[in-house]
Amino acid sequence: MPPSSSTRKGELSLSYALPAAIESLKDGWQRTAETGATISSLFSLLSLVALYLLNVAGLLDQESRDPIRTFLALASYGALFFNLSASISGFILIDRLGSIPYRAAQQPRELLPVSGVIDADSEQLLRRYGVGKLWGALVLHWISCFLAGIWCIVLQAVVYVWLKETIVIRVLVTILAAFSLFPLTAFISPFWRAVTGG
Repeated sequence: MPPSSSTRKGELSLSYALPAAIESLKDGWQRTAETGATISSLFSLLSLVALYLLNVAGLLDQESRDPIRTFLALASYGALFFNLSASISGFILIDRLGSIPYRAAQQPRELLPVSGVIDADSEQLLRRYGVGKLWGALVLHWISCFLAGIWCIVLQAVVYVWLKETIVIRVLVTILAAFSLFPLTAFISPFWRAVTGG
């Protein structure tokens, strides 16, 4: 019996393959999410080690905590929790992306074009092919936590330098930190457009 060109509710087309453009979009997001989850996991570990070392050095003692040490404590805990959250969000995104072919194979073929032209942005395409309705919110949460985790790690390092080093080193490290964070603006732009559709 030849395979049906359309599936009914509850049926799954075993021969269905995603269109090349959708497969490429899915693969690109999947590589980004995998890399981001790995980086966030490593940053979580780094944050935990830094938090431990700052505690051992006595810089986070509550008895001697002034406003700058309080800020250091907030940046330290923020780095840990934002990076953990970004890791978890990244794994959820990877799972959602991995399920696109299965979910698309369950849809009636007339709802999912395999050729031609379609007027939709990347988020609309991914949602149409099965990534789920919460995709935009998940991406926004992931990228927000990812960037906040990076900012907290850099702030943690800068505040530590301001507590321990001379004025020349303080100023140079602050300039270096600002310069090192500049590429994040290029990283944010495509995600912002993907999430907002703008």
